[in-house]
Amino acid sequence: MFLVFVTLLLCVLSGGLGNQISLDLCQRNITEVRKNANVLESVTSSTIAIALCNNNITKVDSGAFQTYEALEMLNFNANPELQFPSDGSQFLSSQSLMRLDCVECGIIKIYKDTLKGMSNLRQIYLSENMIEMIEDEAFRANRALQEVDLRGNKLTRVPGGIFLGLQSLHRVDLDSNSLLAPHQDQPFLTNDYLKVLSCNECGFEVIYERTFAGLPRLEELYLRQNNIREVQNTALISNEYLNTLMLQDNNIESLSLKLTKIPILSLGGNCIKFDCSRPDRAYLMRMSGVQCIDETPIRVTETYVFNRDPTLLEEIPPNEPKLVHSQQNSAVTKTTTETEIVIGISDWYITSYLTIIYLACSGVLIFLLCVLWKMEKYDSDPGVNFYAEGVLNPSPIYKPIQ
Repeated sequence: MFLVFVTLLLCVLSGGLGNQISLDLCQRNITEVRKNANVLESVTSSTIAIALCNNNITKVDSGAFQTYEALEMLNFNANPELQFPSDGSQFLSSQSLMRLDCVECGIIKIYKDTLKGMSNLRQIYLSENMIEMIEDEAFRANRALQEVDLRGNKLTRVPGGIFLGLQSLHRVDLDSNSLLAPHQDQPFLTNDYLKVLSCNECGFEVIYERTFAGLPRLEELYLRQNNIREVQNTALISNEYLNTLMLQDNNIESLSLKLTKIPILSLGGNCIKFDCSRPDRAYLMRMSGVQCIDETPIRVTETYVFNRDPTLLEEIPPNEPKLVHSQQNSAVTKTTTETEIVIGISDWYITSYLTIIYLACSGVLIFLLCVLWKMEKYDSDPGVNFYAEGVLNPSPIYKPIQ
C-alpha cells in the first residue's frame, strides 16, 4: 500500500510540473522582455518552449533567456514593432536555443552579429517582415542551421556567400521577394549542401548556366510565378542531383531537351512554341503530351513526371501531391507543391491532458485513503470483532457432522 501511495504522489507531482515544459505568454500586452523580469517568473529550469506572440514587444534584453539551459524554442510572432538591434549587436544570447520564430514582426535588417549569440540555432522563421538587407556574414556563427524562411520580405539582394560553409543547411525559402533575382549571369547562392530552394515570385527572367551553379547538391527547385522567359541550354547543368523543377506560371516559350532528364518537371501555365520540323522539339512535345502545331503557342496546363526512362510518362493533376515510383529503384519520392507545414500540439491540449491526469490521480488517491480509513474503522469496532471471532474461531462444543 505504501508503494501505491508513493507512485500516486509522484504522478500528481509530475502532472503539476509538466505544465511548465511549454509556457504560453501570448496576448498579455507585454512591451519589454528583460532579464529576471516579472513576465518570466513562471519560467523554470525545465521549460523548453516559450510563446510571446501577439504582444506589443518593442525591446528584448539580449541576456533575458541566457540562464535557461533547457530552452529550445522561442516564438515572437505578430509583434509588429519588434526589430533586431539597430546598432548591430546580438539579438539574443542562448546556447540552447534551436528554433526562433519572428513572423510578422518589424524586422528591417539582419546584421553580421545579430544571430551570433545563438550558436545552436537550427531553424529560423522570419517571413512577412520588412527585411531589406542582410549582411554577408549574418549566419556565419550558426553552423547547425538547417532551415531558413525569409518569405514575404523586401529583399533585393542576398549575398551569394551568406550560407557558405553551413554543412547542415537543408532548405531555404525566399518566396515573394519580387526583386530578388540576380543580375545577368551571376550565381544566386553558394552552398555545397543545400537540397531545397524555393524562390517563387522572385522576379527571375532568365536562368543562366551560373545562376544555380553554386548549389551542386540541390534536389528541389521551386520557381513558380516568376517572369522567366528563357531557360538557357546550359542552365542547371551543374545540378546533377536535381529531381524536382517547378516552373508553373512563367513566360517560357522554349525549353532545352536536357530538362526532360529531370524526373519531376512542372510546366503548367507556360506558352511553349514547338517547331515540329525539328526532331528534338517534336520529341519534347511528344513527351509533354501536347499536340504538334507548328510555331503556335501551346499553353501547358498539367504537371508531368519525366522518368529517367524517357519512354515512361505519368500525368499528375496540377498542385496535387502524388507518389512517383521509379523504374530504376524501389524508392518512392513524395512530391509536394506547397511549403511543408509542421503542426505541433497546442498548449491548451497539453494543459488539458495534464489536468485530466492530475484529477484522475487525485481521485484514485482519495479513494484509496477512504478504503484505508474504512478498514481501520472496522478493526476498531468491537461488534465486528465479536462476529469475526465467532466465525473464524468457533466454540469447541461444536462438532463436525459425521
